[in-house]
Amino acid sequence: MSQLLVMTLLSLALLAIYAYSIVEAIGVAALCDSAPGKLVPPSCVEDTKLGSVADILNSISGLISGTIVGVLAIAKPNELPAPKLFGGKLGGLAQMLGSHVPVVIICVWICCGVAMVIAGLIKYDGVVPSLSAQAKAWLGAAVAALIAYYGANRDPNNVKGEQTGAANADP
Repeated sequence: MSQLLVMTLLSLALLAIYAYSIVEAIGVAALCDSAPGKLVPPSCVEDTKLGSVADILNSISGLISGTIVGVLAIAKPNELPAPKLFGGKLGGLAQMLGSHVPVVIICVWICCGVAMVIAGLIKYDGVVPSLSAQAKAWLGAAVAALIAYYGANRDPNNVKGEQTGAANADP
């Protein structure tokens, strides 16, 4: 129980730092954005001292994305990934933490990723290079998460991709 509590608190702390770094980078991009047709002054991004935030974002982003892809890879398609993996044999507070916190982490990761793509690639493309790079990396991680969740648990004998079992039954 105490190990799960410590893991949960650390996970939520890293997630909060991740979300804050994204909000900070988006804020810098909005601040440095110039009128259409004008170039962004290079000193704008440098003056905001985004370096540390960008480093934190790069480090934590890979950690969170890798963890999410791993959790989704061992989960069964069409089921929430967390309850059976983390909360199955626990009770009380531990079961609640084990079954709800991973879902919250995945939802926050998706929301932060969508915000990065909208700000870093669509609205302020290239204004803050680290934000644009992380948005591209998140898109790749999101594709990997989808493949891990829906594709990694396929029947290895089914090389043609045909539906098997209950999916093939008549309604």
